[in-house]
Amino acid sequence: MSFATLVLSVVVALACLNVYFLTAARHIIHVGPVVAVCLWLILFLLILGPGIGAWLGKHGMPILARTMTFAGYSWSMFVLLFFATHIVFRIVGHAGQKLQFFGPAEALTQVGGMTTIVFIAACITAGGMLLYARHQALALNVKRVNIVSPAVPAEADGTVIAQISDVHFSATTGTETAKTIANIMGVEKPDIIVSTGDLLDRDMDDPYAIEEILKAMPARLGKYAVTGNHEFYSGINEALRFTKAAGFTLLHGDAVDVGNAITLIGVDDIMAGHFGLDRTTDAQAVAKATLGTFTILLKHRPDVSPSVLESVHLQLSGHTHNGQFYPFTLLVKRLFPYTAGLYQLDEDSAVYTSQGTGTWGPPFRFLTEPEITIFTLHHQAKTNAPV
Repeated sequence: MSFATLVLSVVVALACLNVYFLTAARHIIHVGPVVAVCLWLILFLLILGPGIGAWLGKHGMPILARTMTFAGYSWSMFVLLFFATHIVFRIVGHAGQKLQFFGPAEALTQVGGMTTIVFIAACITAGGMLLYARHQALALNVKRVNIVSPAVPAEADGTVIAQISDVHFSATTGTETAKTIANIMGVEKPDIIVSTGDLLDRDMDDPYAIEEILKAMPARLGKYAVTGNHEFYSGINEALRFTKAAGFTLLHGDAVDVGNAITLIGVDDIMAGHFGLDRTTDAQAVAKATLGTFTILLKHRPDVSPSVLESVHLQLSGHTHNGQFYPFTLLVKRLFPYTAGLYQLDEDSAVYTSQGTGTWGPPFRFLTEPEITIFTLHHQAKTNAPV
């Protein structure tokens, strides 16, 4: 499916959700034809809000761009939540009427009837869920993971690595998010900071200010990044410029020794091939690793290559957002077995998939948590098995 087809499909789906909302509202709210036309026009603008916001941003109107983009995404999420809750309340209301849980029909008529009750309940519930989803998207969590393994050299014991992933700096995710990330890094003081792709999106607001904030983040042993699919969607040249300007060393199938005890390996996202660019395979990149070090593979998608399993001790990935918005989590789990969290592959190998530091598209999350992940490496002496 092409990007244009995907966008068109989303617009059509949103139009259908808006028709459903207006159909439900028409039975409750009665307005004249002029007001109805105005409402349809407003809804049409809200459906196209992110696209209009992108156009405004390119033409030097950043405040209007942010406002239009946020309004469009907010309304889209509201009508989606309204659709889901309204269906549920209709089923419950219909069953309740049949079983007379709500008393005689005459009693319901006095409060506007079941149709009115269901519509108002759905609006209130959807609005509440939307506010909670926005709160959850902004509540950036620090997740701590201890990596205890004989594969960790004694020299690397206590090394702290901070992972950000899928920040998606954009019209709705900007300098405030960058400051939050930088503040957390200032408190945690990691030895290494890594970004596992999708650091930015199209139509980023004030990229140069964001660059300066990220560039100031301290990391004793350096900051490293790999590309995700959105670096290519956003324009790979600008994405590479931004990432480097933010202080990250980009790894394109490269292996670098960090602190003489850790080897970081980074590979580009597979989307590179779709853009006609050469991509070093996982096996080719891992072959460059220094023997005897703790080997970490930075790879945007949480796909594990069996050919490198014995050579990689820890793979850090992202991409999934853990679905970002439940129940999409259930679909993502089917597509990516390593959906979110730490998965031990064998005694000396594991993969960690971040839920993402930011959001893609709508700046909302529901029953998923944005995260910065703090890994602490611990050396564990090998014990000899009894004879």
